[in-house]
Amino acid sequence: MTQMLNKKILNNEILITEMLKKKSAPDFLGIGYPKTGTTWVYESLKSHPNIFMAEHPHVKFKKEINFWSNYRGDETISPDDYFKLFFNKPNKIKGEFSVTYVYPEVLLAIKKLLKTVKIICGFKNPIDCIISSHLHQIRNSPDKKNINFFDYYENNKSFLENSYNYDEIFFLCEELFKEDFFYYFFQELKNSPTILIKNIYKFLNVDSDFLPSTVNHKINSRYEFKSRIFHRFNAELSRKINNMQSLISPTYHSNFLIKFLLKLNQAKPKKTDPKIKNFLIGIYEPKCKNFLKKFDLDINLPF
Repeated sequence: MTQMLNKKILNNEILITEMLKKKSAPDFLGIGYPKTGTTWVYESLKSHPNIFMAEHPHVKFKKEINFWSNYRGDETISPDDYFKLFFNKPNKIKGEFSVTYVYPEVLLAIKKLLKTVKIICGFKNPIDCIISSHLHQIRNSPDKKNINFFDYYENNKSFLENSYNYDEIFFLCEELFKEDFFYYFFQELKNSPTILIKNIYKFLNVDSDFLPSTVNHKINSRYEFKSRIFHRFNAELSRKINNMQSLISPTYHSNFLIKFLLKLNQAKPKKTDPKIKNFLIGIYEPKCKNFLKKFDLDINLPF
């Protein structure tokens, strides 16, 4: 086992078995990847009347619980706290979405312990994902040593090079979870959000005629005010007005000030430096070779 797996889990197999008997465990997990529209999917699932989406019990507005993984050495929540999140939710399909579960040892543990859990995973061109992550780093965690992309990559090399191994993760999910594995491409979400979310609802066996408000709004679309302070302000205002408790509320369009600021500050996508793109292609194309071949995708194009 590597450090990616929360090893406390394996020491609590008896507890997990008891929680499964009490139906106090997730029915499905969203496992990744970062920058594949997971916030939008999370919000769309959360708004369904027959779905319960867990949030972090100790960090307000945080959707990622990261219970099954320990990818950055952070202290994870206890098994007791985790399974309490799913207790006493009658007539609800229960789930959570953490983008840190996309590692073989984590998925193997999940399958071993949860057995019949369903898995949802989004895929996007890894080159686009990493460039987007760098922009996110600059915007939300300004640090001079990470402004230059190559410095950022070097400072996060271990994490980045253990991520986006599509060949390994996609085919492992197919093998482990079979018909309980649902995958989507970011371009599907971008081009046909209504069709995508209806298909996810069908996969979870809930009413697929329900239409969430998120289909009309972009969640986490790029804008200048994408900062922690702005997020907190938006979340607090949205929660008071609409009783929402999400970091990015899909109902922010109802707040005139928020809508006005976002409209003023929409930023045009920046062109990618060819040196950065070629550098990333050299690293990630081999990690996605069979995945790209299976779906007839091009590492130079969005998907």
